[in-house]
Amino acid sequence: MTRAHLSPALRAGALVLAAALVSTSAASAPPKQGSGRLTVVLPLTVTYVGDLAFGRLHTDAGHGTGTVTVKPWPIPARTAVNAHLGNGAPFGPALTTVRGEPGRLYRVILPTGVKTEQGGLSVGAFTIWSDVRGDVTASGVGQIGPDGKDTIRVGGTVTVPPKTKVQTFNAEPAITVSYE
Repeated sequence: MTRAHLSPALRAGALVLAAALVSTSAASAPPKQGSGRLTVVLPLTVTYVGDLAFGRLHTDAGHGTGTVTVKPWPIPARTAVNAHLGNGAPFGPALTTVRGEPGRLYRVILPTGVKTEQGGLSVGAFTIWSDVRGDVTASGVGQIGPDGKDTIRVGGTVTVPPKTKVQTFNAEPAITVSYE
């Protein structure tokens, strides 16, 4: 029988047989060796604890725009320019707890500015303190402590327009945290 006389069924069978022979020879090739590495990292858990609190303050009509700055350093401090600081309301940095893989670095990202919850005053010039690494304002890089946590303290400056009546001002800066 010549090739021209093979029936379509025989031609199909021959093709299947040829494909089986090719796949059998590929399957019998020696296995390749490889290696891999897997590192399991604890996920970050971020818990917002409290707002950036400027306390009670006000401005006079004739002194122009004022500012009040809360610094988050280990002992929070508050300063005012052309604004009056009142008693009776606490002040302090926004607090966020970060939990994760001990020793790992993480990055803190803050908005350029936010508004106060009362009166919609502008808040900016944020500063960042990490309980583990100290002042990380310039780098934005904190570190998870050996106990698996760190606390981020965020300070900032509120701009207070003239004739602002005595009121307590707070802001909630949106804090984004991710592993480096």
